[in-house]
Amino acid sequence: MKINLIKEARLAKRYSQENVAMDLKLSQSQYSRRENGYINFSLDEIRRLCKILNLDLLQTVIGLLHISESEQDSYHKKEFDLSSEEMLKELHKSLTESKILVTSLLKKIN
Repeated sequence: MKINLIKEARLAKRYSQENVAMDLKLSQSQYSRRENGYINFSLDEIRRLCKILNLDLLQTVIGLLHISESEQDSYHKKEFDLSSEEMLKELHKSLTESKILVTSLLKKIN
Protein backbone atom coordinates (compact mmCIF):
# COMPACT_ATOMS: atom_id res chain seq x y z
CA MET A 1 0.00 0.00 0.00
CA LYS A 2 1.19 3.45 -0.81
CA ILE A 3 -0.26 6.72 0.39
CA ASN A 4 -2.46 6.77 -2.76
CA LEU A 5 -4.31 3.74 -1.47
CA ILE A 6 -5.49 5.67 1.56
CA LYS A 7 -7.14 8.06 -0.86
CA GLU A 8 -8.50 5.14 -2.87
CA ALA A 9 -9.92 3.54 0.29
CA ARG A 10 -11.52 6.85 1.27
CA LEU A 11 -13.05 7.33 -2.18
CA ALA A 12 -14.29 3.72 -2.27
CA LYS A 13 -16.26 4.46 0.89
CA ARG A 14 -17.45 7.71 -0.71
CA TYR A 15 -16.04 9.75 2.15
CA SER A 16 -14.88 13.29 1.49
CA GLN A 17 -11.61 14.57 2.88
CA GLU A 18 -13.67 16.80 5.12
CA ASN A 19 -15.57 13.81 6.58
CA VAL A 20 -12.39 11.91 7.39
CA ALA A 21 -10.63 15.06 8.63
CA MET A 22 -13.45 15.72 11.10
CA ASP A 23 -13.19 12.15 12.43
CA LEU A 24 -9.44 12.64 12.86
CA LYS A 25 -9.98 16.05 14.47
CA LEU A 26 -8.04 17.78 11.67
CA SER A 27 -8.98 20.52 9.26
CA GLN A 28 -9.62 19.47 5.68
CA SER A 29 -6.40 21.17 4.57
CA GLN A 30 -4.37 19.39 7.28
CA TYR A 31 -5.83 16.07 6.19
CA SER A 32 -5.22 16.83 2.52
CA ARG A 33 -1.55 17.54 3.17
CA ARG A 34 -1.23 14.16 4.92
CA GLU A 35 -3.18 12.25 2.29
CA ASN A 36 -1.02 13.78 -0.45
CA GLY A 37 2.20 12.90 1.38
CA TYR A 38 3.38 16.39 2.28
CA ILE A 39 3.10 15.62 6.01
CA ASN A 40 3.26 12.19 7.66
CA PHE A 41 0.31 10.81 9.56
CA SER A 42 1.07 10.24 13.25
CA LEU A 43 0.75 6.66 14.53
CA ASP A 44 -2.42 7.64 16.38
CA GLU A 45 -3.88 9.16 13.19
CA ILE A 46 -3.00 6.02 11.26
CA ARG A 47 -4.72 3.85 13.88
CA ARG A 48 -7.86 5.98 13.79
CA LEU A 49 -7.75 6.22 9.99
CA CYS A 50 -7.64 2.42 9.75
CA LYS A 51 -10.77 2.19 11.89
CA ILE A 52 -12.56 4.81 9.80
CA LEU A 53 -11.65 3.20 6.46
CA ASN A 54 -11.67 -0.44 7.66
CA LEU A 55 -8.01 -0.91 6.75
CA ASP A 56 -5.67 -3.43 8.34
CA LEU A 57 -3.43 -1.51 10.73
CA LEU A 58 -0.28 -3.54 10.15
CA GLN A 59 -0.63 -3.56 6.37
CA THR A 60 -1.23 0.18 6.35
CA VAL A 61 1.82 0.94 8.50
CA ILE A 62 4.00 -1.36 6.42
CA GLY A 63 2.72 0.25 3.25
CA LEU A 64 3.28 3.78 4.51
CA LEU A 65 6.82 2.85 5.52
CA HIS A 66 7.39 1.32 2.07
CA ILE A 67 8.66 -1.94 3.55
CA SER A 68 9.39 -4.51 0.84
CA GLU A 69 7.20 -7.58 0.41
CA SER A 70 9.98 -9.90 1.61
CA GLU A 71 10.37 -7.89 4.83
CA GLN A 72 6.60 -7.85 5.20
CA ASP A 73 6.48 -11.64 4.85
CA SER A 74 9.15 -12.04 7.52
CA TYR A 75 7.09 -9.90 9.92
CA HIS A 76 4.05 -12.11 9.28
CA LYS A 77 6.00 -15.36 9.76
CA LYS A 78 7.90 -14.15 12.81
CA GLU A 79 4.92 -12.65 14.62
CA PHE A 80 2.07 -14.78 13.29
CA ASP A 81 0.26 -15.00 16.63
CA LEU A 82 0.32 -11.28 17.44
CA SER A 83 -2.55 -8.89 16.87
CA SER A 84 -2.14 -5.84 14.65
CA GLU A 85 -1.64 -3.61 17.70
CA GLU A 86 1.11 -5.87 19.03
CA MET A 87 2.68 -6.05 15.56
CA LEU A 88 2.69 -2.26 15.40
CA LYS A 89 4.49 -2.10 18.74
CA GLU A 90 7.08 -4.61 17.56
CA LEU A 91 7.54 -2.73 14.29
CA HIS A 92 7.91 0.57 16.17
CA LYS A 93 10.52 -1.01 18.47
CA SER A 94 12.46 -2.29 15.47
CA LEU A 95 12.35 1.09 13.74
CA THR A 96 13.47 2.84 16.93
CA GLU A 97 16.44 0.49 17.21
CA SER A 98 17.31 1.18 13.56
CA LYS A 99 17.10 4.92 14.17
CA ILE A 100 19.48 4.63 17.13
CA LEU A 101 21.93 2.65 15.01
CA VAL A 102 21.82 5.17 12.15
CA THR A 103 22.26 8.08 14.58
CA SER A 104 25.25 6.34 16.13
CA LEU A 105 26.82 5.73 12.73
CA LEU A 106 26.30 9.34 11.69
CA LYS A 107 27.99 10.56 14.87
CA LYS A 108 31.00 8.37 14.08
CA ILE A 109 31.24 9.83 10.58
CA ASN A 110 31.28 13.40 11.89
